[in-house]
Amino acid sequence: MDKPSLTVRPNKPVSPKKYLVNYCLENPHHQMFKVSDGARCVECNGLVNVKEVTKAEYHWLPTYSVLRQWRNGKSSK
Repeated sequence: MDKPSLTVRPNKPVSPKKYLVNYCLENPHHQMFKVSDGARCVECNGLVNVKEVTKAEYHWLPTYSVLRQWRNGKSSK
């Protein structure tokens, strides 16, 4: 018996990956960070919104937890 093919099916469209980040609604100059559910702005605790960025921008941005550590001055173990 032949193994099933692992190739992409031609009839199934492949959508490009979206790179989403959070940004502060109250002050656009605050640091953007990678999307996490239920997050608030690290600097002012304000509401955040989601926007799409390029792949290069996405990979340079910190995650929410890393940004919180930088803000609080704690080092990771």
